[in-house]
Amino acid sequence: MNTERTRNTGFAMAVMAVMVVLVLAWVVIIAPVPEANADEWVTRQITDNTAADYTPSLYNGEIAWQGSDGDNEIYYWDGTTTT
Repeated sequence: MNTERTRNTGFAMAVMAVMVVLVLAWVVIIAPVPEANADEWVTRQITDNTAADYTPSLYNGEIAWQGSDGDNEIYYWDGTTTT
């Protein structure tokens, strides 16, 4: 009976350790994300087409998105160049 109690205590401690790691990961990774301040946003139109543009992906100021002007295409903007 003592062996079973030790086994249950070990399992409970392992579960508790996993929970602590998950909570710490959440605190370190997710919690510190700062909120965006709308006063600092800059809006710039980068397309002037009549086609539907959708699924934008932003990374380091560069944008890629899908669009259609009869056939589906992938578009890219480097964050600086405009035509």
